[in-house]
Amino acid sequence: MKTKHSRFDHLKRMIEILRIVSESTGRRVGTKEILEKLQGKQITVSLRTIQRDLRFMQEAGIPIDVDRNSPMGAKINNNNQWLVPILQRATEQSK
Repeated sequence: MKTKHSRFDHLKRMIEILRIVSESTGRRVGTKEILEKLQGKQITVSLRTIQRDLRFMQEAGIPIDVDRNSPMGAKINNNNQWLVPILQRATEQSK
């Protein structure tokens, strides 16, 4: 049975994905690792949804390097340190 997610849920999930990838300090994070960490935060989605979210963020201009190897993974472009304070503020506001 499919669950309809709100826009807020989608945005929250994408912020969490960015946080997970940014906390990897330049290391590539695979989609399976992202999935496990999301599940630990009670966010349930498929690997395919994570892949779509990663591609969407990259296409939207977020400084995230997405590789399309199997399994897919991502890392934050280290030249864009402005992302860290944004994620920290988003975390504080969502609590």
